[in-house]
Amino acid sequence: MGSPIPKTRSEPAGSEPANTQQVNVHQAKSQLSRLLHDVEAGREVVIARSGVPIARLVPWRPPSQGVAPPGALAGEITLTDDFDHPLEELFDSLAT
Repeated sequence: MGSPIPKTRSEPAGSEPANTQQVNVHQAKSQLSRLLHDVEAGREVVIARSGVPIARLVPWRPPSQGVAPPGALAGEITLTDDFDHPLEELFDSLAT
């Protein structure tokens, strides 16, 4: 690989995690492959313009599982015999 990418102007203490490096836009364009290897290794890269952070390169995380597919709970839910009986009592209690 290449030589390590130097950090640009550092941010105040505590503003970046220890595994974060900041590079300027020119460094990011010329050494993108190296930065992507760093990100794959778990490091976060902040890209700055004139020392002002404008973007972050972070590891890809697939979206969490959303709604279960139809039928995923088959056999897990049971209905009582009175499931479809009228609910007049419910609406009477809401009216008072």
